[in-house]
Amino acid sequence: MFNVDDPYDFPRDVTKQECLCQLTGRNEAVFENYKCVKTITDTEIELICKKYKIHIIGQNLIIKYYNNESMVIGGNINGITFC
Repeated sequence: MFNVDDPYDFPRDVTKQECLCQLTGRNEAVFENYKCVKTITDTEIELICKKYKIHIIGQNLIIKYYNNESMVIGGNINGITFC
């Protein structure tokens, strides 16, 4: 699967300002191209992206790693919704 959508081979996350989400089972999620964190508790984390919000729900949620480009969320992830 390629993240390319145009004749110049620019990735969709760059051209359409999309957030990238990668899941590793139910225990880890990696998000790229987010703007900020709106809510963080041990049962929910809400991220603000350029076009929408991402709401992660589960148990024992923690932010394992973050910088201004990517974030790794760990714990028991029960659901992810895009608002």
